[in-house]
Amino acid sequence: MQTGTYLGHFRVVALLGRGGMGEVWEAEDLRLHRRVALKVLRPEAQEDADRLARFRREAEALAALNHPNIVTVFDLDEHGGTTFLAMELVHGTTLAQRLTAGPLPLPELMDLGVSLVDALAAAHDRGVIHRDLKPGNIMVTPDGRPKILDFGLAQLRSASATTLELGVPAAVTRVGTVLGTPAYMAPEQLCGRPVDHRCDLFAFGVVLYEMASGRSPFAGRTEAETASGILRDTPPPLRRLRPDIPAALERLVERCLAKDLERRAASARELHRELSALAREAARADLDGATTVGPPRSLAVLPFDNLSHDSSEDFFADGMTDALITDLARATALKVIARTSVMRFKNSERPLPEIARDLGVEALVVGSVARVGDRIRVSAQLVDAFNERCLWADRFDRPMRDVLTLQDEIARAVAGEIDATLRPVSARGSRSRSVDPEAYLLDVRGRHALARRTEAEYRTALECFQQAINRDPTYASAHLGLADGFGLLSNYGIMAPAETRPRVEAALERAAQLDANAADLHRVRAFFHWQFLPANWQAALDEYDRALAFSPGNAVIWQWSGTYLGVLGRSGPAEERLQRAFELDPLSLLIPSLHGWAVHYFARRFYEAIPYFRQVLAMDPDFVPALWWLSAALTETGNHEEALTALEKALRLSSRMSRLLGYFGYACGRAGRMDRARELLAELRERGQRAYVPAYFRALVHAGLGERPAALDELERSWAERDSMLRDLKVDPPWDALRDEPRFVALMGRMAYPG
Repeated sequence: MQTGTYLGHFRVVALLGRGGMGEVWEAEDLRLHRRVALKVLRPEAQEDADRLARFRREAEALAALNHPNIVTVFDLDEHGGTTFLAMELVHGTTLAQRLTAGPLPLPELMDLGVSLVDALAAAHDRGVIHRDLKPGNIMVTPDGRPKILDFGLAQLRSASATTLELGVPAAVTRVGTVLGTPAYMAPEQLCGRPVDHRCDLFAFGVVLYEMASGRSPFAGRTEAETASGILRDTPPPLRRLRPDIPAALERLVERCLAKDLERRAASARELHRELSALAREAARADLDGATTVGPPRSLAVLPFDNLSHDSSEDFFADGMTDALITDLARATALKVIARTSVMRFKNSERPLPEIARDLGVEALVVGSVARVGDRIRVSAQLVDAFNERCLWADRFDRPMRDVLTLQDEIARAVAGEIDATLRPVSARGSRSRSVDPEAYLLDVRGRHALARRTEAEYRTALECFQQAINRDPTYASAHLGLADGFGLLSNYGIMAPAETRPRVEAALERAAQLDANAADLHRVRAFFHWQFLPANWQAALDEYDRALAFSPGNAVIWQWSGTYLGVLGRSGPAEERLQRAFELDPLSLLIPSLHGWAVHYFARRFYEAIPYFRQVLAMDPDFVPALWWLSAALTETGNHEEALTALEKALRLSSRMSRLLGYFGYACGRAGRMDRARELLAELRERGQRAYVPAYFRALVHAGLGERPAALDELERSWAERDSMLRDLKVDPPWDALRDEPRFVALMGRMAYPG
């Protein structure tokens, strides 16, 4: 290997380092025009079945993972007899190099520790055990982010390696290949016993100890002395070496370093929750344990309990929860977790501190609601998440007609308790007025249905909003719900834009006249501007920015404005907004799916997009958007069998949504299953005789079949229909083969995308 060597579509640029199994080179990816790192096996290692298998295992382990603190793998390939792994190029210094200057400042230690254990938790969730975690395998980027490298000893699923299986003591080297690093190996590893994920937690404890003290907990003059210390000795307490270390952090490290597996920390996820809480507490309190702390700056409103003794009233309790989240999200400098994440804890029996750690917040709002006749009774508390101390509590008994005023009152009380300087919470000038109770309930039912995101529920929501308007034509929220519902029906290709556009426009105009929630009004206006053609791209961005000015803590606005920027091909700003959305909605399945789709898939970074979808499907194997977008990315990488399997499942779960039929037909065509693609095309045409089916979906199938003129014909019909699907034309990969066609160039001109 030397500079200028070509390995497939990679051109070698510079040597980055050498190890026992091979070399790591910086290289240029000539297809995707980016710099990557190539890990290349030595020639003698290529002949060793053991080492070749270990190399492939590293590729498999990394391919299963998607985490910002784990190096990303792009490909495993072989060229001219040379096997190599292409992965993310990470700049920076190793943690080992960083520690040569001594212990880390406590804030840096906490930040790195939280990130590292979060990465371990993600790996363990996917069945991957690292088994060689150490400072030399952790790169720290110039902006302070750690990246775990070198999964060469990773263990997958339930298999376990022992010294007996390896044939040599685990702490030594065989034919130049490091099988473990003694100073970071758990006692069970050193003794050759089977290991599980807890061996990584031991190594993490050693790394934490070194970051805190600048020295190893089991340092010996030889490897044998080090191994003996791990098996027999208790390391000096951290606070003896460094008194400013919090006692709770010392206890956490001791649990990681426990020799007895049953006394060791149980999981990386548990450690992440504890260390995150410690980091937040350290930022708020004196590190030696002083009790003076500032007001909480992050909170979650947990789903209110329904005390009406009628499960059909759950929607009402959820509506109260949603209203408080919406109002509190307007408070400047207050992080409020979004609905999607908090609803995971509906009827949960878990302790409040655990829930707070999962959501990354300092305080929780908990409460109950009951509707009794024409009155509403609400009990609410603001609770400090660390010690479960009640910061504020009150009970309310109001007529149903005053429910909007009551929501304002509770939100203001909570915000005022946190910080009296927080700006006013209410978003509507006309909100604090009496409302027809039945109109309010219909509006809440409609929003409850809208959140379920199926065609049947969309139509149910529209009926509810219209009935609410019939009862009270001046109820702004219902008009805005109507605009939202019809916009979503158009977005999913269920209703023709010619039918939905005038309804959305009229509903938006009426909502604005009635002083609707300003943030929601601007959000729906933004959606309108880029969903309905000809799009007003700049107006959409302006409306999203106005919405965020009114509600800076609204995850939905960050989510859709990020997606919008992805459609424009602005992957950098799109990623920033979607990351902000994820911070506010950390348990969302849609946001990471949109991240893979709008940031990476649209930018042709298919191998980087795939892990996002796999991570979501590991949490919910039936999440349709992730199945669909995974299939799309796999199709573009040539992995056709898995792509078709994923999309077949998505079709089944979505009752054969027309949109997915189009993408399935495209995937079948790309996979060479021409007859199946034509069957799907016929199904779309037959369905189009009974209901609206966007021409865009038929164009997709023709594109997959390589039928360019037919695809262009359908795209021109799509323009004539002002089909909302055309919004993706600039970035959607299925059209790449048409981009030089004059008719396609003309269509792109009509779309008038901004530069």
